[in-house]
Amino acid sequence: MVEATVDHFGGLDILYNNAAALGPAAPGRDMDIASMDVEVWDRTMAVNLRGVMLGCKHAIPAILSRGGGSIVNTTSGSAQRGDLSISAYAVSKGGVDTLTKYVAAQYGKRSIRCNAIAPGLILTHGVKSFGGEEYVRMLEEHHLTPRVGQPEDIAQTVLYLVSPASEFVTGQILNVDGGILSHAAPIADIRRMAR
Repeated sequence: MVEATVDHFGGLDILYNNAAALGPAAPGRDMDIASMDVEVWDRTMAVNLRGVMLGCKHAIPAILSRGGGSIVNTTSGSAQRGDLSISAYAVSKGGVDTLTKYVAAQYGKRSIRCNAIAPGLILTHGVKSFGGEEYVRMLEEHHLTPRVGQPEDIAQTVLYLVSPASEFVTGQILNVDGGILSHAAPIADIRRMAR
């Protein structure tokens, strides 16, 4: 991937690690720790954490040869809280959070910035097909914004993190989540009671 990019464009300035294993079959098998399907755990770690590490490992030399650049990793708010399922997914994203800080620490003085974005509910095709409108409405209630996220919200954040406007930002996990992680869990129920 890196070699093909350098050959085609003449260099590499930006890496956006944005892939994860959380397919339709995984949530039913990525459960609480005692019920965990170890095969799902291993595959999730291989894709979500090892994949991001390999992207960084192979991109960093190419970015260094250009005098620096920016790496953005996609993580998840799941890594910042506990939940009833998707344990492997959340732990893998916690590893991405730590990896982001290590890359920032190890290469910052050499002009590579590394940050991560933790998207909230982003209305993608996958989200729509996973839970349907009822699922989206339920999560929408817990956002502090009047709407759920759109793919453009993430794209704009990535553009900021790879642009000169963010040259003093590194080692950060940026929640782009409509405020879903910034409040007490029962806020939607409290709002309903206050009406």
